[in-house]
Amino acid sequence: MEEIDKLIEKSEQLLGEATELAIKEIERIARKELNKNKDLEDFTMCMGSYFFSYKNQIEHDYKHYRTKELDDFIEKYSVLRLMGKPMTFTRNGNVITNW
Repeated sequence: MEEIDKLIEKSEQLLGEATELAIKEIERIARKELNKNKDLEDFTMCMGSYFFSYKNQIEHDYKHYRTKELDDFIEKYSVLRLMGKPMTFTRNGNVITNW
């Protein structure tokens, strides 16, 4: 039993590290998109979805404003349940995870 507990603990640690790296990659991809499209104001991810907001405050969900790179990344690492990790940020702003 002790060996099983140690393996589970190690797997949880590795999963946490992988999730942290994946969240940083999502931020990198989203910031790249914000910098590419100057009409975009911010990025938000929560509740199983993500979207970019435009400067005129009209929000477009991922069905209307998709980025293939971000969609492919999230799909590839879906085992990490990344869409359940909330975050929002502007082009140059800090990442906010608790709102």
